[in-house]
Amino acid sequence: MMKLTPIKVHEFLHNRTNKKISGVVSVGNGEWSQAFFYRENNLKKVIRFGRIDEDFRRDQFAYSFASPKLPIPKIEEIGKITAGFGKTKKYSPRFLKDLEKGLKSSDYFSSK
Repeated sequence: MMKLTPIKVHEFLHNRTNKKISGVVSVGNGEWSQAFFYRENNLKKVIRFGRIDEDFRRDQFAYSFASPKLPIPKIEEIGKITAGFGKTKKYSPRFLKDLEKGLKSSDYFSSK
């Protein structure tokens, strides 16, 4: 995967929108994507870049199961550059704990 820098991501976001972009920081690399936190007009956002846009389409599908007990961020945009990208709002650090609780209490994953 191409190694992106916060400066390159800032340029990319700035060139795509007329909104104020600030605070771009690398979150790190996962198995299939590279993520960055940033602010867009002072709203906290996350953008991920990956080779396969199908991964973002799966995330888009997963959002259809979102609920207060299972908070899944909505994919706001999927696009192509030299790599694919997916953009969502940024959830608080409690997101993973809430997600875990939601998954454990969800009937969807029960073996009934």
